[in-house]
Amino acid sequence: MANVELQRVGTYSLTEVLRVSSTSTSYLSKQPHKKDCIVKRLNIPFPNNEAKEAFLVHANRLKKLGNRNILRVSDFGLDGDYGYLVTEAINGEPLHQFMPVGKLYKAADLRILISHVTDGLQYAHTHHVIHGNLCPATILAKSTHEFVLTDFSLSLPACELVRDDLEFAIPYMAPEQLAGQPSAASDQYALAVIAYELLCARRPYNASERDLLLAQQRNGTMPAPRELNPAISEAVEHVLLQALAYRPEDRFPRVQDFAKSYLNALLGLPTIPSLPTHTHSASTTPSAGRVNKHEPSPAYVRARERV
Repeated sequence: MANVELQRVGTYSLTEVLRVSSTSTSYLSKQPHKKDCIVKRLNIPFPNNEAKEAFLVHANRLKKLGNRNILRVSDFGLDGDYGYLVTEAINGEPLHQFMPVGKLYKAADLRILISHVTDGLQYAHTHHVIHGNLCPATILAKSTHEFVLTDFSLSLPACELVRDDLEFAIPYMAPEQLAGQPSAASDQYALAVIAYELLCARRPYNASERDLLLAQQRNGTMPAPRELNPAISEAVEHVLLQALAYRPEDRFPRVQDFAKSYLNALLGLPTIPSLPTHTHSASTTPSAGRVNKHEPSPAYVRARERV
């Protein structure tokens, strides 16, 4: 690891540089008679007091999240014009190292992963926090039966400067998030992309640049999962494609419903439909073929037409 550039952030003595990116630097901090922790200091200064206050409000929301599937934020603060977060240091490895892409995983292999991630996401959503940065790099695998969410988005509406490491997250973003309007449904979409990638050894769309990816999503030309992995059941495919619907309202009502429907699909039980189109505002363009809850989602129809 690199040498420590700073000696201290807030009250935390820094002992080792763990990771450096364009937007933040993470340090290991060993405290006498206390557990080791990780201090993540932002590399981009806040331009004004409004941005600082927005960061402190958001960081306080993250600190209040107490869920076993979310890496706990134990402290936060300002180091001059720079913000920082403190999290516990736990053993584990990012999902992309724990379950590397390249082989076709079985649908049942993802059951615990999807269950744990959605448990953390649903808890955060209930507390009015979206992850906004979900990708394999921000899911920590502590073991084969324990997964933890890390690195929630730190981009702030009060500040135009981006403070997230988006290189890894952009390929997993939903259309509305790419367009600058993230929501809880965007987290569901990102998780569905991760599941699709593990089951099919590739993402639904191969673009990794924001504008090109959004164009591919608008065209809706993803391969059907069963086209890439015939071992996937039609029910599991249907669940994946509903969670990957272009419009947020065509996905499952809650991320928890995605997880429940995935499990039901594995067990051969009925899945949960998306919200009926008529429950949304009149300004929303109705989906073709979305007449009632028994009909497949538009994403499912488009993908299956290619087979």
